[in-house]
Amino acid sequence: MVPAGFQVQREFGGLVIEWDRDDFATDYEIQISEDGVAWTVLRQVCQGAGDMRHLALPETEGRFLRIACRRTSRRRGWGIRALTVKPLEYAATPNAFFESVAKASLRGDYPRSFTGEQAYWTLLGVDGGFDTGLLGEDGAIEAGRGGVSIEPFLWSQGKLLRWSDVESVQSLEKNYLPIPSVHWKAGELSLRVTAFGSGPAHAPVLRCRYRISNGGREPWKGNLFLALRPFQVNPPAQFLGTPGGVVEIHHLEVMGRTVAVDNKAVLVSLSRPDGFGAVPFDQGSITEFLHRGKLPLAQQVTDPIGYASGALRYDLEIEPGQSRDIFTAIPLGPGLGAGKATAGL
Repeated sequence: MVPAGFQVQREFGGLVIEWDRDDFATDYEIQISEDGVAWTVLRQVCQGAGDMRHLALPETEGRFLRIACRRTSRRRGWGIRALTVKPLEYAATPNAFFESVAKASLRGDYPRSFTGEQAYWTLLGVDGGFDTGLLGEDGAIEAGRGGVSIEPFLWSQGKLLRWSDVESVQSLEKNYLPIPSVHWKAGELSLRVTAFGSGPAHAPVLRCRYRISNGGREPWKGNLFLALRPFQVNPPAQFLGTPGGVVEIHHLEVMGRTVAVDNKAVLVSLSRPDGFGAVPFDQGSITEFLHRGKLPLAQQVTDPIGYASGALRYDLEIEPGQSRDIFTAIPLGPGLGAGKATAGL
């Protein structure tokens, strides 16, 4: 138990815990009290990760706070390097919380719109379609209006390449057709994300191509990751019409080549993926794993706070002057399960 007394009644919005790197609590409770005797559980964490953890505790008030540890990483005790009590605005809304997290993280680990940078996007869909998606300026695709995003990352020479690590330009097919692309360039390596809508209006599909090209003189070996994240491409600053920013992912799983969010198919990989992994937020953001060139082990996860994330992995070997295409589809019909989503793709 780690009790802390504020001496007076205090309002706060969350905690940032910097655990010991090796010995940390994996299962614990955040508890609050008015008198130091009767305690109320604010938040439960199960199978949590070490290092820095962000905990949203919106509109919390109390005089005493404690962390009740139930299980530790190596059964050898645990340590906290620092504990910071955050003000109300830290997690006043889900968007405010992830803006706080993004600003405390490496630039590029979260969409630029969560770090206060302007983000631009273009619409994807068919005329009169049941639903539409978005393609962001950095290559992320929103899987339907108000849906989750599918964000590309490259693993090259032992390093994760994100939108912040590359030069990017945007274009239309033949400079006028409604088929937009985002082109990344990192030295001799490039990635072009192209997407467009097709199919009937009652069940449109977003067709996506990821073209990785090796412009160098040596063979290139690396990975494309397509991360599914609880963020819209529509930025958090957008509040008219469809509010932008955070969108919940409570359950995330892969079934064959289909990835489902909350039991609805959101992404069908037409190219065979070489791996998939998902993680609840308390165990880390998907980018924490991608920075090591790895995926989480779980093929499906349930996240009670609704911030799960995951990624598909494609193993690539590309000769000099050659390219490799990865194709995916995003079905936008109403209530599509995995079987119906793959029909006709």
